[in-house]
Amino acid sequence: MDRELAPGMASELKIIDELRRRNLPYQHRVQIDHYEVDIVVGRRIIVEVDGYVHAAKETIEKDQRKELYLHDQGFTVLRITGNEVRNRGRVRDFGRRIQELYTKEQSPLTVQNAKPLTQTLVNEGLLKLRQQLGDEELANRQRAAVPPKRKTGRKQQEPETPDKQESDEEVFRRYLEQNPVHDKDTEN
Repeated sequence: MDRELAPGMASELKIIDELRRRNLPYQHRVQIDHYEVDIVVGRRIIVEVDGYVHAAKETIEKDQRKELYLHDQGFTVLRITGNEVRNRGRVRDFGRRIQELYTKEQSPLTVQNAKPLTQTLVNEGLLKLRQQLGDEELANRQRAAVPPKRKTGRKQQEPETPDKQESDEEVFRRYLEQNPVHDKDTEN
């Protein structure tokens, strides 16, 4: 491949090479809600490779908002600069840190306490998934079961729900089974 790489892509590829060397599962260029992240390792580790444009004041503020949002969603965000990526020893240290976090993420206690896959989907997104999966009737019942908020001091009764209803997590998993996600970097 003799084609020119986009700025920052060469640095990302060096990190990806380190992840491959360590046999760590990753996805490149992933959309999480309204943010695109450089690399996701495992389920909850995000790697951002910052080029020189990330030193601009407006970009720093944007990055801070993005990182805060992702942290609130249960992700761990690790950053490395393009300059640091040029240092092979620094890349190895960074890879070791990612591997430690990934190992911790995979421990039974951490997996048990992990937030569900659907945590980053707003209710509207889950309703759309249910509709796409042919569960329109269920989605309509769910919509109707959410009572409007009142400003009274009285406790509201819980809405009645069907006995056998799929959880949001089950719906999301079923959607993923029917619509597999392909990593553009690993496809030939």
